[in-house]
Amino acid sequence: MQIFTKLFSASTRRLLWPIAWAWVLLFSLAPIVGRAQVLTQPPTITALSTTSATAGSLAVPLTITGTNFLTSVGTLPTSVVLFNGAPLATTVTSGTQLTATIPAALLALPSPTNSITVLNPTGLLSNTLNFAVTAAVCVAVSTPAVSVVNSTTLNVSILEGGGTTGPYTVTATPLLGAAVTVNATVSGTVAVPGLLPATTYLITVTGTCPAAAGGGPSPPSLGVSATTLAAPVLAIPIAVVVQPTCLVATGSLTVTAALSGGVYTLVGINATLTSTTGVFTNLAPGAYSLRVAVDGVVSAALAVTIDAAPAAPAAPAASVVAIVQPTGVLATGSLTVTSLLAG
Repeated sequence: MQIFTKLFSASTRRLLWPIAWAWVLLFSLAPIVGRAQVLTQPPTITALSTTSATAGSLAVPLTITGTNFLTSVGTLPTSVVLFNGAPLATTVTSGTQLTATIPAALLALPSPTNSITVLNPTGLLSNTLNFAVTAAVCVAVSTPAVSVVNSTTLNVSILEGGGTTGPYTVTATPLLGAAVTVNATVSGTVAVPGLLPATTYLITVTGTCPAAAGGGPSPPSLGVSATTLAAPVLAIPIAVVVQPTCLVATGSLTVTAALSGGVYTLVGINATLTSTTGVFTNLAPGAYSLRVAVDGVVSAALAVTIDAAPAAPAAPAASVVAIVQPTGVLATGSLTVTSLLAG
């Protein structure tokens, strides 16, 4: 004002004072007037600094460019960025730019369609731009370790890693024939039984993708080739049979040199008996077949017959042909039996 006083005469100042005060008032009220104009116009979004993030990511900063964003004037409210209708912590940089942060909790799972809008405090809502949360990459299970147990079984060690977890499925696929699958809930060593002897299998493992990758089965691991052992040749069992007698009406059977790990099966007309020791007792008379199985390999049968118990022998019949009585010289007598029975 001092410069204004020095530059102009009193009469001129009287003419210019109203104009000067009008300019001061105009510049003072400009933010409020501009805000009043924006209050009647909905905000618009023209661009997002990024339009996608990978599920499972950390929080993502977002810059929104557009028009009619309400900046801060005193304690008046400002524009707010909404993610699927939920407000985000928002900073108004200017009437054409906002910044906000999408928290990690909203990025935990894949979701291809998510709305980004801007809400002015008057209730006017902007147009919508999409923000996609894309699925994370599901990593295949680590290559398993495979060991041969016998002619029909392999052991598979499942290794955990890469975010892929159980349940797991182990698949053993031969060049020809049907595949064999075994399920496991956790990592570790899993037995795969029921395989063919002397057969090469390709072993693969699939797991379960993490939620950020959409769940579901993971890609299979790299395959590992393994060949089962040749089937052992089992000889027909050798056994000692004890037949019934007059005193014991049942028989018994004992395998000679029973095989370790073998399971012996004795099949009769009315019974099927098993034993790991090769000893069978209280066998009723009849025909039986005896086999041994080791690791799924079964031997040929040994035919065994338990005879009926023998009948009791007839009571001996004696024929007295002569009796010699005692005499005055010999104080004892004697008796002679004829037709002696054999035995």
